[in-house]
Amino acid sequence: MHLMIALCGLSARNTRVLSYVINSVRVDEHVFHAEASETVPYAHIAIVDAASSEGLELYSRLRETNPQLVSVTISADGSAGDSPYRIESRSLFLKIIGTLSELVSREIMRKTFGLGPAVEVPVAAPAPSRPASAPEDMRANAEEADAAPVSEHSLWALVVDDSAVTREQVRGALSQLGIGCEVAESAEMAMTLLEQCRFDIAFLDVVMPGADGYALCRRIRHNPVTRRMPVLMLTSRSSPFDRARGALAGCDTYLAKPITWTAFSQAIDKALLKHFHNDRAQMAARGYRR
Repeated sequence: MHLMIALCGLSARNTRVLSYVINSVRVDEHVFHAEASETVPYAHIAIVDAASSEGLELYSRLRETNPQLVSVTISADGSAGDSPYRIESRSLFLKIIGTLSELVSREIMRKTFGLGPAVEVPVAAPAPSRPASAPEDMRANAEEADAAPVSEHSLWALVVDDSAVTREQVRGALSQLGIGCEVAESAEMAMTLLEQCRFDIAFLDVVMPGADGYALCRRIRHNPVTRRMPVLMLTSRSSPFDRARGALAGCDTYLAKPITWTAFSQAIDKALLKHFHNDRAQMAARGYRR
């Protein structure tokens, strides 16, 4: 099912980032398409900034078109609005996919989305089921991963890769370890997410449009907020020269594709153990599982 999401009253930057985050995932068989509410004639879901009078007005107009419209309300403390789906502004990017997953599960049961006209939504072609570059062991674990959203206290990873297939494989593999995930297709998008959210670990591809993974790693290391975050390079470039560039950029681990599940999970365990000063109890309290 295609679900149109209207973004009401959000800043231009938040609209851009949120559209990317939402449009890059699916929940079961449901495909999301998010746009600024000004360009949406009909929507199934509205994400509304409660602090924006314009956003509230746009939401009211959409309600006239679809009385069954379901809203997700964003506010500073997460308490504004009469919707059961509320998010604190500071946690928006970390919680939005989990909130949408919960919303869809509940509202499908209530048949909320059974009303209204059909909405044409652009849908990306499905990813190949067995891409040639996919690590065998890692792919198998990703296919078995439980996609349930993690809590706000869980570990969170940022995965930066211009390949949608790789991003989803890494997302699935990380969920096996109890690690939540946000994805970006470029260094520029990654830096925007890093400004908005706190992450515990990052995975960077090297070759991407625009700035490459080395440049992104250097920017992470030069930022006082992110400089201590573990950074792992996941790339097909495996020459000694490339590994040296990774080390000079400041990455903690350089993993050359194809990557086995054992190598992947061991590298994460080592990086997190160092980051948490060998405190496995704290890692476990954040949801990490080996």
